[in-house]
Amino acid sequence: MVTGKPLLDVLTGKKPSRVPIWFMRQAGRCLPEYRAIRSRMNTYDMFQDSEIACHISLQPLARFDYDACIVYADILHIADALDSGLTFVRGDGPVMTRTVRGAEDLVRVRARMEQQDKIHEKISCVYQTLSLVKPQLADHVTLIGFAGSPWSVATYMIEGKSPGQFRNTKRMMMEHPDYFSELMGYITSVTLQYLKAQIASGAEVIQIFESHAGIALTDEQYEKYCLPSIGYIISEIKKESSTPLIYFINGSFGKIASLNGVFRYIDAF
Repeated sequence: MVTGKPLLDVLTGKKPSRVPIWFMRQAGRCLPEYRAIRSRMNTYDMFQDSEIACHISLQPLARFDYDACIVYADILHIADALDSGLTFVRGDGPVMTRTVRGAEDLVRVRARMEQQDKIHEKISCVYQTLSLVKPQLADHVTLIGFAGSPWSVATYMIEGKSPGQFRNTKRMMMEHPDYFSELMGYITSVTLQYLKAQIASGAEVIQIFESHAGIALTDEQYEKYCLPSIGYIISEIKKESSTPLIYFINGSFGKIASLNGVFRYIDAF
């Protein structure tokens, strides 16, 4: 049955009434009305204030007849929930005041995993934003929730900022694979919880952003260090929900063949 929502129809194998178009990320940061808010508020506070985040999420739809609305959020909410001390520095972007590079750092993250109330506190703003946005959308507009892939989030937690050459991340992968595996396990667990809660809060489509692995990793590294967490998250969501999933890989050329094992779980790339 056609839903009348072009994006949702495409992702569920139906013929849409038109080709769906939408701002894919960050609710249109190029818009002057967004820039006006950004000029007077810190980015972190904008994400945490659900009413502001709702307003920003809706800004593109006030200008254009788009077919989807993506929640105003960031892939680093998970890193923040895992006690990375996330801040956004004007001109430099996200900065982690507490990096994860060794056993002592993992003790801190392990302790945070035992504090589920604090994890929920850090990410619940996104659920609230989704709940505020959903009733304000036109009938043909699909609401998109999202998260970063565990590997991409891990790079920020390890490097402490935008990854650059990924030197510390690759060093941990190669020299301390047990540390890296433990960190990925924690991120994957919280990300799965996060995406399930977004669906419960009104997200009709979930998108996973693979921001860096497509560029930074060889095919072999991608299959070994990145793909298992993606396959696990998608398969677990599919056990409980029919919500469509989009997996976006930045620099995906050459990686499609590696995805054969999870093709059956993914609705779009």
